[in-house]
Amino acid sequence: MDFIRARSDEQKDVRLNQIKDVAKKQFYSLSYDKITIKSISLELDFARSNLYKYFSTKEEIFATILIDEVAEWIQELKEASPDNAIATSEIETFCQYWTDITCKHLGMIGLYARLTPLYAQNIPHESLTKIRQNFLIHYHELNSLLHLLFPSLTLKQVQHFCQYQFSFIAGFSPAIRDNEAKEEMANQCNKKLSLPDFKVSFQEFLKTLLVGIFNT
Repeated sequence: MDFIRARSDEQKDVRLNQIKDVAKKQFYSLSYDKITIKSISLELDFARSNLYKYFSTKEEIFATILIDEVAEWIQELKEASPDNAIATSEIETFCQYWTDITCKHLGMIGLYARLTPLYAQNIPHESLTKIRQNFLIHYHELNSLLHLLFPSLTLKQVQHFCQYQFSFIAGFSPAIRDNEAKEEMANQCNKKLSLPDFKVSFQEFLKTLLVGIFNT
C-alpha cells in the first residue's frame, strides 16, 4: 500500500474492501465467536483506529458483507433467468437453477442466520437503518424478478415465496456452519455432506412451496 492516510474516495474504497476481505477470510477459517475487531485489524496494514472510521462492530462489517452477497446472488439469478414467464411445467427447471446459484452463496446463508437476531443490539442505529434500506432494495428487486417469471402470482404470493425462502435458509444454516462446511464454502467443493444435503432439501422445498402457492 503506497499511501498512509486514505484521503480520496478511491483510497477509502480500497481500505473498505480490505476490511471486508479480511473479515470474510476469518469467517471461513475461524469460529464466528472468535472473530473480533482486533483480530481483523491485526491482518490489516493500517491501525485499528483507522478501522473504526469505517465500522464500529464486527456485526456492522458482516452485515455490509451480507448486503454485498445478497446483491451478487440476485444479480446471478437475474442473469440465469429466462426473459419470458416460466410455465408451471417448468417449475422443476426453475428450482434447479435457483438452487444451483444459491449454493454458490453459502457464505450469504451463514451470515444471514448469524446476523438477523443481532442487528438491533450490535449495529449503530444510523448504519443499521442504511443496511435495512439496502436489504429492502434488494428484496424488492428479488420480488420484481419473481413476478416477471411468474406473472400469474399475486404480489402477496411472491412476497410469501421470498419470505419462506429466507426462513428456510436461516433455519438450515446451522447444518452448514461447522468448520468442515466453512472449509467447503471457501474451496467451493461439493464433496462433503453439508452442501448436498442443503442442495437437495432446498430444491425440494422450493418445488413444494411453488406448487402449493399455485394451487391456492
